[in-house]
Amino acid sequence: MTDQPKPLTGTTVVTLAVNLPGPLAASRLVEFGARVIKVEPPAGDPLGLMVPDWYGELAAGQEVVKLDLKDAADRARLDEILAEADLLLTSFRPSANERLGLPASAEKHGLAYVEIIGSAAHPDHSGHDLTYQAAFGTVVPPAMPPLPIADLLGAERATSTCLAMLRARQLWGGTEALPGLREALGLDEGADSVRNDVDTVEATARDLVAACAKGEWSASAVEDAASGHPAAVGDVLRFAATEVVP
Repeated sequence: MTDQPKPLTGTTVVTLAVNLPGPLAASRLVEFGARVIKVEPPAGDPLGLMVPDWYGELAAGQEVVKLDLKDAADRARLDEILAEADLLLTSFRPSANERLGLPASAEKHGLAYVEIIGSAAHPDHSGHDLTYQAAFGTVVPPAMPPLPIADLLGAERATSTCLAMLRARQLWGGTEALPGLREALGLDEGADSVRNDVDTVEATARDLVAACAKGEWSASAVEDAASGHPAAVGDVLRFAATEVVP
């Protein structure tokens, strides 16, 4: 069993998330076999300044790249990195992500996309472990909490969300594929499946949908795209053209 690939073997994650929840979640993804590219600001991750030993432990096995995302050349370099990735993880405020064009880049490259935020009700409000613990009554003044519980739980929540988004991307291909299309192309996710098989089918599924979309899902575009593929592929595309896309 030691020769078996890990669950995320062949998956590339790009993380922009600094401080504790993001690095801890990224470390967990490394444990699951993912290749993680950790993009930090030029000054580095603040976690490395506060607790360098823990930072080193969490960043182990990751590729660390320092980029200034407000610099045009560095932002272009990030886009090159994202072009080869499967998932983007951030911990900026959603409004900052928008200003940096991160959601658009994730959509452009068909990535699973996860934002670590403090509150779903107020996603742009800043906060830290201590303020969240105070809000929920786990701080008893004047003592400080013994553990950063909010950060630790946030990291586990981020990890599970990353896994769920990667699975959704694998099944549905984000916004560029259709339920049932991968199965029609012959994907069998049984015990003998390998990541290369999944990647090949995903690429074919995306190409088929892109071809149909380019032809505005006309009957001729669908038939041209389905040509040379199993009959079930044509059935899925024809159903999509009449029942899903409109």
